[in-house]
Amino acid sequence: ALRPNSVMRYARALDQFVRWLQTLPVGRGVLSPSLLGTRLLAQWYQATATFERGDKPPRKASSRRKLVEVVQVVWAWAYDDDEYGDVVPPPRKLRMPRGGGDPVLAPTWDEMDACIAEVRGWRRWLALLLRFTGLRVNQGMMLRRDDVDLERGVLRVRGELGKSAAERQGRFVPLSPHLVQV
Repeated sequence: ALRPNSVMRYARALDQFVRWLQTLPVGRGVLSPSLLGTRLLAQWYQATATFERGDKPPRKASSRRKLVEVVQVVWAWAYDDDEYGDVVPPPRKLRMPRGGGDPVLAPTWDEMDACIAEVRGWRRWLALLLRFTGLRVNQGMMLRRDDVDLERGVLRVRGELGKSAAERQGRFVPLSPHLVQV
């Protein structure tokens, strides 16, 4: 089961794919699953660089790959579905370049502290929590008061907050004494 944000991302990507198909000579009539193939996926991958970008810079390879992967996932789903499988060709996968970009440089502790010093209100509390626990922003924002046990110095990260399969098991994170003090 996909998370709601993933469902929305898939829907936007598929909507964009259909709009692109409608710009092609073969897409101006009735769209058919028989159009699906690696050649079409390769054309879509190339088109995603600038399709509907306006004045924005071209998409990075990683973003373009994600748009194509959504089409591939839905294609495989439709092929395996009892209702659509008879009219959908066997799914194919396009080999797309993996980004080997520059490694991300995390901020230093001093840079993080300087950033936190500038933040006010609830955002300051969130920034402190993220600094001391390593949680993602969304995970920190979805914590409940009963997830924090200050007496034992433990934070419960509920499985529903996890992104990966391992995180969806849930876990307990020891809290830094510095965070407990704050």
